[in-house]
Amino acid sequence: MIIRVFLLVGLLSVIPGCGSPASATNANAKQGNKKAEEPTVKIDEELRGLGVAYHAYHDGKRMGPSSAEDMLNFISSPEGKEKFTKSDAYKLLKSGEIVINPRLQFRSVKDLGKTYLFYEKKVPKEGGYVVLGTAEVVRIKPEAFANLEKGDEGRAPEPK
Repeated sequence: MIIRVFLLVGLLSVIPGCGSPASATNANAKQGNKKAEEPTVKIDEELRGLGVAYHAYHDGKRMGPSSAEDMLNFISSPEGKEKFTKSDAYKLLKSGEIVINPRLQFRSVKDLGKTYLFYEKKVPKEGGYVVLGTAEVVRIKPEAFANLEKGDEGRAPEPK
């Protein structure tokens, strides 16, 4: 358990404060950047950090978190909690701009690369950034999002 907590705290160190994916994309577009559709390195790291933190939570609880608070409560160190609450990832989760796939159990998933952990709220209608079960960050269209696996919402693990 201690190793998992250190792992999660260490993973949170890759979640820099940066701004929402949408605002960075808009900033790139305003600057006339041809690659406005690609996430910036900071955004990619922040979203990927959320995916890795989801995995750490799942390793400890045998199911994914259902909210930002679940992820926060899983961190035992005060420093780790403070760092997470100051991150844009946490703020985006709390605001609903980033949506979590709640209580996912990996054993119910056939292919983590075709399952989502998090997505921008606008993705089902407009497309946007998605964090796949492999912690890979991709930008997809609504049609592609509809084809991703959601997995089964988990139930409390059976006692051994």
